[in-house]
Amino acid sequence: FSKIFDADHFKGTLQADVRIVSSLPSTHLVPKQSVERKIPHDISLGWISARFFKQLNEGVLILKGLDSKLWKNLPSDLQKLRCKVAFHALRVADPVHDIGNKLARKMWIEGPFISLHLRLEKDVWIRTGCHTGLGPVFDRIIADEQVFSRISHWKI
Repeated sequence: FSKIFDADHFKGTLQADVRIVSSLPSTHLVPKQSVERKIPHDISLGWISARFFKQLNEGVLILKGLDSKLWKNLPSDLQKLRCKVAFHALRVADPVHDIGNKLARKMWIEGPFISLHLRLEKDVWIRTGCHTGLGPVFDRIIADEQVFSRISHWKI
């Protein structure tokens, strides 16, 4: 984690919300890991608890593809924390930032180039359930699209 992200920034951003530890004591280390890849689109925390209760108590459970499916059913405080982690707490570490700057300078000097940040496409904002941070107009557009996505044939 700390080779890619700024761990101190992550901890500092979330310190008022959750307790973050850098390592687990040996009493909490678990030898068993279970990966579940087939998660339905409309799920709840209760469904996860009922379906995976045994695995949650036996070891580490990794739920692949859960991030864009759970936001519709999360309590607002957990949704705010989820968005805070994704869009405020995660910041790349200095070495990664430096490589990005070198690449950007090289593209600028050798120009012209086109850059597209795929993670900020409208459908990604709809699936995250987070506010864009671009102001109330954009937040309203995303909220309207989220309502439409719940009733349309497009499953997000």
